[in-house]
Amino acid sequence: MLASIFFPADFYPEGKPTIYYSKGIWCDFVPVPVVEAGEALVRVELTGFCGTDFKRLTGAIPTGGPVVVGHEIAGTIAEVGSNVGSVKVGDRVVVFHHVPCTQCYYCEAKQFDQCGEYKSVDTTAGVGKPQGGGFAEFVKLPRQVVERGLVKIPENVAFEEAVYAEPLNCCHKAVRLADVREGEQVVVVGQGSIGLLVTQLLVLKGARVLALDASSSRLELSESFGARTFNVRDGKQLAEFEALLQREPVAKTVVASDSISALESAIRWTAGGGLIVELGDVMASSRTRAASVLSALNRKSLKYLPSYSSDFEFHGESTRLIFERKIDVRCLTTHVLSLADVEAAVFLTQVGGDAEKLAMLERISKRSKICNLPRALGVWLAHPNGVRSEVYFGTRAGLRPFVPPLKMLVSPRIPCAHHVFKPTRLPRPSG
Repeated sequence: MLASIFFPADFYPEGKPTIYYSKGIWCDFVPVPVVEAGEALVRVELTGFCGTDFKRLTGAIPTGGPVVVGHEIAGTIAEVGSNVGSVKVGDRVVVFHHVPCTQCYYCEAKQFDQCGEYKSVDTTAGVGKPQGGGFAEFVKLPRQVVERGLVKIPENVAFEEAVYAEPLNCCHKAVRLADVREGEQVVVVGQGSIGLLVTQLLVLKGARVLALDASSSRLELSESFGARTFNVRDGKQLAEFEALLQREPVAKTVVASDSISALESAIRWTAGGGLIVELGDVMASSRTRAASVLSALNRKSLKYLPSYSSDFEFHGESTRLIFERKIDVRCLTTHVLSLADVEAAVFLTQVGGDAEKLAMLERISKRSKICNLPRALGVWLAHPNGVRSEVYFGTRAGLRPFVPPLKMLVSPRIPCAHHVFKPTRLPRPSG
């Protein structure tokens, strides 16, 4: 099967002394994982590209060796081991890759993400340490995930919708921690895909949402969901927002960003004695400012609650909200990429919607290794040899302009044969 494999350093496979993988992300063939008793194999249809994947693929979170990441998985059961009765071959499922034991101290306290089994059990494509494995054609589910981490997808729901179940679960957990009441005013900092899901959940609860972001297109979506929006790059709008807080202080803020600047802004905007809930983890490069952040929290007597990962108890509720279309996820997907486009997804995440960085992408696209970049940009140009490898920015006849990424999905069903890794035949370094 094909898989998109991340190599954190140059790698020489054991027993293959002439094959060499340079540090980076390569699409290559690997064996399909073998299913044992109690396990199942899923044919992956779509996997969401998550911020955690980005951090692993850029080294911010160490992987400990070559791995296949990707944990927001939707697909079809392709094989089941003995003693599996909850699902059968052909079932369409959403996969929650972490599940708790439900019996330990942490599970009894409903702190499921601290459960030892929750931290150690994961799905895998059979390469390296299990870390999701969704960026592959097939992924193996351990017994615990088969028993407690699968939700069947109704026939009237597309994979493109169901794949949002895990991230929506994470947002649901954060909203619960905020304990927002109907009519209460809440600030949401960041309107990426996670922020937009949080905004929809808060509006569904009857909250009055003040949403902030630097992207006009994202704020337009947020406004369509019922939020009052402010562009942080617009001085007039930002002044209007801060004047509003002077008249009516806001005691609860949700930070849907891993930027330390977003957290610092939330501290400034949240009323003294209030609550800040943060999804995700501040980027490692920003942790040098942690001391000043803690000091600012202390001076304003603010309560700070990090909201890490999903919540086992919300599996059913998060999927129900999507299946019944109470939460609109269809408008969030901007790019659907092949397995060979995962590296391009990393670059797109770094660029975001910043037009000033497009020149960098143009230079990158000229490297032969990044010939898959145009697909991720949504800009197509057919060459006589059938390989689409030239990037154009702006509007050209018959071509779409650059589309800033909001949510990217990876599909193993998109053909990518001409991007598959060709092993470099090099001698193994001495020593």
